[in-house]
Amino acid sequence: MQTIESEIISRFGGFFDREQFTVLRLVIDPEHFGNEVVICSSPRFRLKLVKDRGEFLFELSPEAGKPWYPLEDVLKVALGSKRFKDYHPFFAEDPIGTLALYIPQVTQAIHAKEKEIATLGQKRGQDLAHDIFGSPKA
Repeated sequence: MQTIESEIISRFGGFFDREQFTVLRLVIDPEHFGNEVVICSSPRFRLKLVKDRGEFLFELSPEAGKPWYPLEDVLKVALGSKRFKDYHPFFAEDPIGTLALYIPQVTQAIHAKEKEIATLGQKRGQDLAHDIFGSPKA
């Protein structure tokens, strides 16, 4: 069985080297069904990789102590919703490749448009609550 460290090196090592990422922490999260979590830092931003049931989820943070945002939300803000929609098939197939392609835009967005990125997550939460519980009664 491949360890999370060896899998990250084999899948993302080139990207990590180019962008000067350093692995800060590796955690196996027993509270979340044994998800493996890797937190990395670069001169541009922090990257969290969560391996959940064999799939990687990616989150970004501008710096230590700041919130984490889904890569998809950051890309939507960095590229604009329309352009992101056009690139969504590529993103879905290769999130790190998409991130690598748009590093300057992502870096700018994660530092200068954090409020806009956070709003996307809040809206998603409201939409989910509406789907589960329906419209609030007046």
